[in-house]
Amino acid sequence: MFRRSKAIFHARYAAHSLGFLWHFIHPAILIGMYSIVFGWLVRRDFAAVSVPYPVFLCAGLLPWMFFAEVLSRGTSAFRSNRVYLRKLAIPEQVFVGEVVLSSVATFLIQFAILICFGAFFGIFPSWTWIGMPLPIIILGITGFGFALGLATVNAYFPDIHQALIAILRLAIWTAPVIFPLAFYAQSSIGWLVRVNPATSAIMAMRLLYIDGVWPSVWIWAEMLAWAVGAMVIGVAVHRLLRHEIRDVV
Repeated sequence: MFRRSKAIFHARYAAHSLGFLWHFIHPAILIGMYSIVFGWLVRRDFAAVSVPYPVFLCAGLLPWMFFAEVLSRGTSAFRSNRVYLRKLAIPEQVFVGEVVLSSVATFLIQFAILICFGAFFGIFPSWTWIGMPLPIIILGITGFGFALGLATVNAYFPDIHQALIAILRLAIWTAPVIFPLAFYAQSSIGWLVRVNPATSAIMAMRLLYIDGVWPSVWIWAEMLAWAVGAMVIGVAVHRLLRHEIRDVV
């Protein structure tokens, strides 16, 4: 699985002239765009943001992009690998796992952007940085669970993937990515932010990276609860519908 994940990772932009650089270009464009719109043009005073806005944004956007990529690509994993599913006795879960591993590799590369942004604005390594992989690992498990269930349903109803893409484009506004969590406190969508599976992981990343503070027990508990819940749901859906997957993809 590791070899296939590596091959998928390298092949993703192999046909493009800039190839590997697209792993940096895509997030850099988004960070630049949001920084201009919300950091300069809107000029909103976010009292909860204690660092330059691009750093704040980058620390939340990269985990969100990782989670969204796992869900989006994972949901289509069975249909994208229909040739292998029909001919080889490979467990279906492997294909979703490959997506998670290749997404982790992409995140690690893009993490260099976060380090560069921090250094430019005077944020340097802290002892809490050793904990930063943990929210990503837990978020990856959460994404795997949801993607496994969605990929199973998508095998029967291909429109699920397209619907998910539309939902993810809206869901970024229900996670504390562009705005701090305090911004949503009095908002009518505040409850949506609290039930977003990525919220606790984003909060943990910012605490570890920006504030140099270890997240509270409640944040870790929330992340783990999402991971366990997603795995239970994903495995249950897959076991219920897996019997005809190889015939319908």
